[in-house]
Amino acid sequence: MGVRKSMEEEISVNGSKEEWMGKCFRALDAGGFSNVEQNQTINQLTAGMRRMTCWGDIIVTLHPNFSDSNSPDGLRIHIKSTANYDNIWALLFSPNQKIINSFKNFLK
Repeated sequence: MGVRKSMEEEISVNGSKEEWMGKCFRALDAGGFSNVEQNQTINQLTAGMRRMTCWGDIIVTLHPNFSDSNSPDGLRIHIKSTANYDNIWALLFSPNQKIINSFKNFLK
């Protein structure tokens, strides 16, 4: 098994969970990810990126964003990428950043 590292990011958005689950699914599909799976129970999407220069996985989880009044105030999208770092391409760019950007660039 190769050397793997992880990276996490989080973004805040306004809207419903159903709306953003659909947007996240479409962003993963448009970003070139394979085996996109959606788990409505835990509000999570998983997918893989299998390219010659970048090999890894992404987990996207939606959490309610609570304000001081303990009522939901939008959503937090937690993005976790885990990628292989045991190739020459990892010296030129961060595979994890490439995976996260491939998702975020299509998230609209």
